[in-house]
Amino acid sequence: MSRNLLLIAAVGLIVIFAVSRKSVLDADQLDLRYHFKLVDAAHVNEPKPGDAFAYHGPSGTFADNAICSLYGEQFVSHPNAVNLTVFNYLGESVNWAIGRSETVSQQSLWDWFHFDEHIYSISLNKIFRQTAARENMRESCQDNVFEKATEDGYFVFIVETVYLDRDVSGLERYVKFNPRPIVTADCAAHCGEGVSLETLLDVGWLTKQKKNWNIVQVFGANQPSGEDA
Repeated sequence: MSRNLLLIAAVGLIVIFAVSRKSVLDADQLDLRYHFKLVDAAHVNEPKPGDAFAYHGPSGTFADNAICSLYGEQFVSHPNAVNLTVFNYLGESVNWAIGRSETVSQQSLWDWFHFDEHIYSISLNKIFRQTAARENMRESCQDNVFEKATEDGYFVFIVETVYLDRDVSGLERYVKFNPRPIVTADCAAHCGEGVSLETLLDVGWLTKQKKNWNIVQVFGANQPSGEDA
């Protein structure tokens, strides 16, 4: 490889790193949503636990309003605020290493690499569907849900948990759906496949890789897991 090609490659790597370094070293709401399997509540109107929402696979969008409430308003409020936190271990390690550096260029390195955003935390109120009510489908809603679930390109997901803003009463922030779409008893082979809860999260490739590489993890011994949040 010629010197010019090497120079171009080096410059390209520097540019890529300069653009992506913040995303790689920080933790943000995309990381939080991906770890705890949360959908931005802005995608649906007034979600409540037990609501059935139709998701159109080809367009990657939710119907604005719930089809109906498949389980009725049989949900409870968590007695205390729920704290959700994700932590970027790579970002924290880079901060620590540069902070220990004694080179003359320490300040410039610190200015370039340092991130205060390697922790992302939020405190929310939570309402969720009671386990005992999970099999008691409302007949008045069930037919509508099954009809939509058999339409070509549509998948129906049930709301399990809704996270609410603590400062603005009634403002929904995040929604956690059951990870599996509704599938009817007479569904053909592979029915319901092709769209997963991970598809609904729509967080992008880098956010997924940060979790896969264990760069970003759930922080704190008292944090609920991504499955139990």
